[in-house]
Amino acid sequence: MIVVPYLTGLALAARVRPLDLGDAALGLTWLVGYFAFNAAVLTLKSPAKRRGRYYAPLGAYLAGAAVFGLVTLVLKGWPLLCWVPRTRSCSACRSGWRPASGNGRCCRAS
Repeated sequence: MIVVPYLTGLALAARVRPLDLGDAALGLTWLVGYFAFNAAVLTLKSPAKRRGRYYAPLGAYLAGAAVFGLVTLVLKGWPLLCWVPRTRSCSACRSGWRPASGNGRCCRAS
């Protein structure tokens, strides 16, 4: 559940492009993000009296996930955010960016 999706994505990406440092940063973001999610679940499920003991790990994992996420974004670029379902079309698509291979669309909804 933690490493299989990441390793599968690496194997699929290695077929179409060389792997780089951004892929390693994405793996760290994935891992620390998972830990942050787990700490959030423990925080929300615990009784109100015991929630305080989970705030420090939650804050640390959220901060780590944010840092690794920003590093990943810097290394991989804004088109990495095309999967975010906030708008019908991502800003990378509207700016004219297109993937090197595939059907020429970077968003599922566009």
